[in-house]
Amino acid sequence: MLKRKFFIIMTVLIFIFVLLSCKGEPGAAGDKGTTGPAGEAVIMMMFQDGVYPSDGYTGTKDTYIVKGHQEKNYGTCIYLNVSNMYCLFQIYRTLLRFDLSSIVPSNVKVKKAYLELYVKDAVGPIDFVVYELTTNFDEGTNCNLSGSASWTSPTASTTWTTPGGDFNTTAISNIVSNLNNPVVFELNPSVVQKWINDPSQNYGMIIMTYPETYGSSCMGSEFASSEYTNPFERPKLVVYYTLP
Repeated sequence: MLKRKFFIIMTVLIFIFVLLSCKGEPGAAGDKGTTGPAGEAVIMMMFQDGVYPSDGYTGTKDTYIVKGHQEKNYGTCIYLNVSNMYCLFQIYRTLLRFDLSSIVPSNVKVKKAYLELYVKDAVGPIDFVVYELTTNFDEGTNCNLSGSASWTSPTASTTWTTPGGDFNTTAISNIVSNLNNPVVFELNPSVVQKWINDPSQNYGMIIMTYPETYGSSCMGSEFASSEYTNPFERPKLVVYYTLP
């Protein structure tokens, strides 16, 4: 009886093995699917005095302006300052521009852009935001001496329409806390696109606390400027783009 059961079980197993191992001839290949679109090659370029795109780059123009020192220029200082309205000399704002002419052709498509500032001193927490300047400015050749740009004048021969800088009141960045280091702003790519397409429209940026009336005591940050001794901590702009 056991032999018979064993024989039946073995017969069933052999039958299953034969069924599983049998393979028919392969059928004809199906129709080829449609070809998907080619992926875009994204290029990254960085701008930082003495570092990117090369150690010969000197296209950063930066200074800060102070409401309580309306005629003073800080263009050669190693620090940039941004503060609210409760500091000793009231409001501090930073002006910053990058020469983007090395991005060619000028009709590239900007995908993302980031501004990085390295904090050297901070009191807060307080937030910052970036606006687009609408008037050209000179960096100046002074540090805490009379000159331009200043709170009243973007250049030696002109004055701001509104003291403290002429800018579009729609922010071109996200709001970022001074507790971060570096402080990284994501910029509106369409604005950076405009600067590349038409360099004559690249007046740069103005960085302010958000809002400048925040708090009841002095709060803000001191950032490394393009004159700072460590070139890797100078202001840096990172642009991601594709070719046309």
